[in-house]
Amino acid sequence: MNILYGGAFDPPTIAHLQIITYLLEKFPKDQLILLPTNNYYQKRKMESGSHRLEMLKILIKDLSETIILSDYELQLEAYHGTYHTLQYYQHPLFVIGADALKDVSKWIRSEDLVRENQFLVFPRNMIDIKKTIEKDLLLSAYASHFHIVEDFTETNISSTAFRNKKMKKLVLPAIWRYIQENNLYEVNSCIRKDF
Repeated sequence: MNILYGGAFDPPTIAHLQIITYLLEKFPKDQLILLPTNNYYQKRKMESGSHRLEMLKILIKDLSETIILSDYELQLEAYHGTYHTLQYYQHPLFVIGADALKDVSKWIRSEDLVRENQFLVFPRNMIDIKKTIEKDLLLSAYASHFHIVEDFTETNISSTAFRNKKMKKLVLPAIWRYIQENNLYEVNSCIRKDF
């Protein structure tokens, strides 16, 4: 089975590393694919896909050689949505955070997406995952497609927190160096670089 962990990874944080480590431990015989989101995804301005891909390479450098780092979405000329990507990968188990789960019904081809795929849902932001599924008509209709990760300790580390506060303790030291060397996220003009 393939497990697809997609996201902006803008930047990849300690929390991303914890999730990847969890997936490698829980699914040792399965193929883990890491997939940075397309540059055309207009949720907000992101650092370039090439920088996000390089930071992911740094993040997984000392992990399993079986991890596939995919630039599939980065090669696309437009953003086609998660459904398109999961079809390309022949419907892998898709990793999603509870914070993203609440918006799945608004995604491109959401009904096909939920009907045809299985999801591994990680806790985020103290969100009650079961209630989120129960309250949403689409998600509740396919509740058995959502597998809640209950043995993962939730963290408040996020890419958003890094971008807002520029705290280097949220990323690996090698990623912090890469960010500084490439002047990403305006860290070099920022005073706060504390641990």
